Amino acid sequence: GASLAVSTFRMNLLGATNVAQNTGSLSAALGIVRYAGDKNQDIIATQYKVLTLTGSTVARTKTSAGALSFAASGQLTVDTNDTLYVSTGSLDLATSTPTLINSSVIKVAGNATFHGGITTAGNFYYAGTSLQTIGAVTYANLRLGATGPKTFPSGTVAVRGNYSIDAGTGARDYSTGTFQFAGTSTQTISGLSETFYILQFTGAGAKNLSGSTMGVSRFDVLSGSGVVTNNVTTVTLTNLTNVSLTIAASTELVNNGTINMNGDLQNDGILTNTGTIGVY
Repeated sequence: GASLAVSTFRMNLLGATNVAQNTGSLSAALGIVRYAGDKNQDIIATQYKVLTLTGSTVARTKTSAGALSFAASGQLTVDTNDTLYVSTGSLDLATSTPTLINSSVIKVAGNATFHGGITTAGNFYYAGTSLQTIGAVTYANLRLGATGPKTFPSGTVAVRGNYSIDAGTGARDYSTGTFQFAGTSTQTISGLSETFYILQFTGAGAKNLSGSTMGVSRFDVLSGSGVVTNNVTTVTLTNLTNVSLTIAASTELVNNGTINMNGDLQNDGILTNTGTIGVY
């Protein structure tokens, strides 16, 4: 029943199982806790002030079998070669507005929540076997896996790199929010047989789409986007407020496939069509 209090000090933990918990607890809402072993480590699920996962050059996974949260002015740092795996419960990066430095991968089996000051969440892997809500934030790379269904929020989810979906991943629900491909370097978007609500393209990198089918309520090429090239065999657009497709000034959509839509086209940029654009 004892409590180990970090207080204002720094505690470095180097073993695989660092603190054996019976009915005791770790009090870490002050101070710094560093899981710094060059091995897989168990993380005590609690509230931290500053939580750092680090080591040398060996790839490793550091697993919390429960929810993680942070005190005021807190910070979570995941160094290169570390994977933070929250195998049960949520990762709360919204309450108390902690700083996030993710230089490797964060994997969650529950939900992850973010405050508005987190401009990029780094590499994230949602791998739950129950329903997960994808956090409304910008990701370096976003991966979905495991059998649990994934619900996208009413806000904006943006990806600057790869968006990948493992075989066998649960159903995805995009029915209320905005999904952005926002890379400043070239993004190759292949094999996504998804039905998006609002699909947007932004960021200076070229966007190259391929695959067999894709559904979208509204497809937007935003100002500042690199050239968007559609090689998807069939893209079916419904509409929002009677608009299916928008192309902003100084942007370009190159269509090499078939785009079928039942709303308006608003084109202030360039539309290069070597495929088919139809209405239904």
